[in-house]
Amino acid sequence: MTKRSKYFSSGGAVASTRVVVLSGIISLGAQLLPAALPQLGAEAAPAPHPVRPVLRQHDVQTLREVTPAAPADPSLTARAASTAGARAVALGGKDRVVEVPVEGRLVGLSWPAKTNGNEPVAVAWRSRQADGSWTGWTPVTATSQADPSARGTDRVSTDPFWVGGAKAIELRYPASDPRIKAARVEEVEPGTSPADQPATASGNSAVALPSRPTIFSRAQWGADESLRQGCVPTIGNRINGVVVHHDAGSNSYTAADSAAIVRSIYAYHTQVNGWCDIGYNVIVDKYGQAFEGRYGGLNLPVQGAHALGFNEDSFGISMLGNYMTATPTSAGLDILARVIAWRLSGVYRNGTGTTQWHGGAATTRYPNVGTYTLPMIIGHRDVNYTDCPGTNLYAALPSVRTRVSQLISYTSSPIYSRYSATGGSAKWGPVWMAETPVGAGMNETIASGGARFYSTPSFGTRWMGPGLDGMWRGLGWTSWGGYPWTDEITTPPGWYVELEKGKTLTMTREGAGTWTEGAVRNYWVSRANGSYGVLRMPVERMTLVAGFWQQRFEGGTVYFNTANGQTVHTEGGMDTYYRDHGFLTGSMGTPTTDVVSTTTGAQQGFSAGVLRWDRASDAITFSAR
Repeated sequence: MTKRSKYFSSGGAVASTRVVVLSGIISLGAQLLPAALPQLGAEAAPAPHPVRPVLRQHDVQTLREVTPAAPADPSLTARAASTAGARAVALGGKDRVVEVPVEGRLVGLSWPAKTNGNEPVAVAWRSRQADGSWTGWTPVTATSQADPSARGTDRVSTDPFWVGGAKAIELRYPASDPRIKAARVEEVEPGTSPADQPATASGNSAVALPSRPTIFSRAQWGADESLRQGCVPTIGNRINGVVVHHDAGSNSYTAADSAAIVRSIYAYHTQVNGWCDIGYNVIVDKYGQAFEGRYGGLNLPVQGAHALGFNEDSFGISMLGNYMTATPTSAGLDILARVIAWRLSGVYRNGTGTTQWHGGAATTRYPNVGTYTLPMIIGHRDVNYTDCPGTNLYAALPSVRTRVSQLISYTSSPIYSRYSATGGSAKWGPVWMAETPVGAGMNETIASGGARFYSTPSFGTRWMGPGLDGMWRGLGWTSWGGYPWTDEITTPPGWYVELEKGKTLTMTREGAGTWTEGAVRNYWVSRANGSYGVLRMPVERMTLVAGFWQQRFEGGTVYFNTANGQTVHTEGGMDTYYRDHGFLTGSMGTPTTDVVSTTTGAQQGFSAGVLRWDRASDAITFSAR
């Protein structure tokens, strides 16, 4: 586990301030992901540059109290999502307002879990801008989410709030709330990264699918992977639907702020909430920028922490801003629709109509775990007690669904055509890894049942199971064997796939996996009837011994003489006898003929004599020349 170094300081009017430098070695957690799978981040312009955020903590009771400028208006409320149907609590005249040192650009509040109750939390933030004006008070709520992959924490926290380049920050809360008396302000300074300058780049596309939007990868927006402390989020089974969120933060951010906001949320979710990673799968902004969220790959069903009870099999996308007060921009709605369309197209979902959501949790709108019919694209408020994604963004969801349906185009995908024609999800299971470009002219999709589908211009769409596929990848994948030109073929003793470069991948029903090629393979296929013949399946790799390429099979051995180009085989008990008597370097010499039948059994010629099997006695003998 990564060690967090703590530095303490005291100075000025603040007597209790903690600074946590979030640093450490880069995690090796990626090793826990399925080996060698192509993982899609995004390709955008800035060069990768990990950034170490700094978390500063202030005990609320030590902060300087200031006189509120005016009582709160009735609309200033905070809703707690921790209790179903919790009553809205107004901040009134008995509030305490404290000044928070400006030491970060994102703020939040946390308090010990043991002091938490079921009453809604009522706190609000405001900040003074560079021109001297104060923003209005913005209420925040205690987060209602739980991360199924989390390390855990003994504290409860509010959702974070971006204050950007504020010159002063104030926190407002009911003076009588015992939780706030034990709380501390969490301030995150996200640092700077090349990704903080807005950039545009063309996304690449998969065959017959919508173009992938430009999405800044985690490396590009400056994610310090050590903050995950080795934690790898859960990879689920499918993407069944999309949950749309807002972060309920500032609406006054610039395009250059967005990457820093994402870094701040990432630090807050991991270091304050105690989560495995940032809660959302993708974050978009009002300027049309998109950022990869949770670690694990955009083409895999990475389980987030964004919709309590409905994280499983869902894709969470959040738009920066507070859409209770702001109206979504056209650029924001466009990138929202394009990311959703691209993600759903890759798993062959149309984005319209309803689907079956499996979920539920005690404090949600669906307190019983079960299967519920909901739109394929929903707002956070559809399943949890929250205002998210804000009234104005929620009102735009019908138009988002329409735009998604216009953008989606997967029915002409060769992989989709083969997948659906051969049984679709009923046979193969839902799509697990979205259709992904994996090489020059090749796309790949993995179904949850394990089948891998590959599409190439030369050989069409072929599929193989995880056993042969894993072996192919381990041996060097397309650079080693080329593309598959057959499906995985089932025979009585096992399975095989033919590859472009003349290699045949094989696996026995006992799990022995290898390959055969060249003259040995050709002999096995054309002279020995392949896996249907007496040799059945290969069980060892080919090796060169005394000038012979030899390969052992379940029923015998095939030999290729490099000196004269002759290929023969030994089989059954005669093969065992030969191996027991020195094999290719023993006194029997090397095989010169195939096994031939005789009236009494069978015989085979060797350079030093003849090997015979007697049917009546089942005896095997060797006669030297």
